[in-house]
Amino acid sequence: MTNLIKYNAARIALAEAHSVDEVKDIRDKYEAMAAYARQAKDTEMIQWVTEIKVRAERRAGQLLAEMPKAKGTQVNGGITGGPIVVPPVNDAKTLDQMGVSKNDSSRWQKLAAVPEEQFEQAVAAAKDIAGEVTTAAMLRAAKANEPEKPATPKPPKLEIVPDELASLRTENEELREAYAEQGKTIKELIDDNNSMAVAFEADDKLAALDKENKKLREMNRILEERVRGLQNECLAAKRAAQAWQRKAEKLA
Repeated sequence: MTNLIKYNAARIALAEAHSVDEVKDIRDKYEAMAAYARQAKDTEMIQWVTEIKVRAERRAGQLLAEMPKAKGTQVNGGITGGPIVVPPVNDAKTLDQMGVSKNDSSRWQKLAAVPEEQFEQAVAAAKDIAGEVTTAAMLRAAKANEPEKPATPKPPKLEIVPDELASLRTENEELREAYAEQGKTIKELIDDNNSMAVAFEADDKLAALDKENKKLREMNRILEERVRGLQNECLAAKRAAQAWQRKAEKLA
């Protein structure tokens, strides 16, 4: 009967408290009483004092959510170099002034956001199951009230087709062979060009040699461009084959 009277008195005190300071004093008092009850192994007292403590935190969260943001000292409306403007005397208290940490403020406001019916059910369940009401248990109830976040879609699985990998390897080998053949052709053309320059020294053959030389140079230029293209294709095919090989090894 004595515990019931104290419990009812605490509920009334919380209902009549209209400032965070008042509610925090009640909360701190019952937190100390909960520590004593645990030492004394008084299960009945543990239940109701932990409940009052959490109810006080919820009430503090409600008051914190309703409070206007504290305004600090301002400099000319926020303009650097202007005159200092002192905030009004009745400005809202900061968390530090109320002795409330940012973490506690966040936790208590989450408790305050739990719907009344859900909160009362969570309190009753905590007392029945754990024998006491803890902030952590009530925060789990608050989390259950949060909307579910959409699931992040998983990337599709990469499927390696063995035939494609074999095809890339074959193409790579063919490009290597083509590159080697083009290299031989260029060397032969250069040798022929040099030989013709030495062989034809007569004036009547210089014009024909010059024309043929220009033709060979153009062919040489075209072949060099082709070789460079084949080199790039070979390198790209090689990189693609290596990438496929790494993917295949990961999936092996």
